[in-house]
Amino acid sequence: MKKTLWLFSVLLLFVSSATSQTLSVPTDVVVKLRRQAQMTYLNMQVPHNEEYAAAVLSNGSVVYAMVSDRGGKFSLPSGIMLLLHTHPYGAQPVPSYADKATAEKIAAPNCVVTATKVWCAMPDGKVVRGELAATQTTSRQALLGK
Repeated sequence: MKKTLWLFSVLLLFVSSATSQTLSVPTDVVVKLRRQAQMTYLNMQVPHNEEYAAAVLSNGSVVYAMVSDRGGKFSLPSGIMLLLHTHPYGAQPVPSYADKATAEKIAAPNCVVTATKVWCAMPDGKVVRGELAATQTTSRQALLGK
């Protein structure tokens, strides 16, 4: 029941933010991705071409992955409601053509997380700003009135 309520609260975040041309994204997932990718945001002598990704699944769990080699691929789990990923240093801070195609393919937002911003490719091809939302725990508590 708790997972169903959490899923419902996440869906409400997506629906309520769609009209304002922004998308609410889970703060805890964004913070973890930023921490993992911190070195990729810096221009250093040693190239950092890693991308870090997090898939928020329909059952409420989050799957994290790291892809090295710019443009690398990893297997996407099924049931993705939201995909977040970083770009390596020097890449555009907004979703690429491939990011937009992935959003359409998985029928879910695909967001680029930078050190300071989040931009999301929507399944319909639009790009909207991502806004940090409450953590999963906070969202569940708010829905349950605690």
